[in-house]
Amino acid sequence: MLTTATQSLTIPKAALRVKLPKVFEGLCKLKGYQLKLHQDDSIAPVSQPLCQIPFSRRQKVTTKLKQLEELDVIEKVNGPTSWNNSLVAVEKPNRDIRICLDMRQANRAILREKHPVPEVIC
Repeated sequence: MLTTATQSLTIPKAALRVKLPKVFEGLCKLKGYQLKLHQDDSIAPVSQPLCQIPFSRRQKVTTKLKQLEELDVIEKVNGPTSWNNSLVAVEKPNRDIRICLDMRQANRAILREKHPVPEVIC
């Protein structure tokens, strides 16, 4: 049993994977919860220009998007939308594809909820 934070840093990753296998599998998706983002209506929607995906990566990107949709990580949108973000596909060292979005413009319109951090008084 670990008693201090210092001791937890000395356990090898392989041992943690054996001891806590469920922590290291899946996407760690929060099930049964629908997030509601609040948007500042005074900020006009932005449609960013599309980035060209290299022809050699298009099939991998299509496959990855279908995989993410099946895992319920993303949703396909059929029809017009006021916000569009450019997608960039990056090839990882293991030859898999990482899907990246530039969310800077959309993040400007998100109203963040304030959660006070509890103080520990000694």
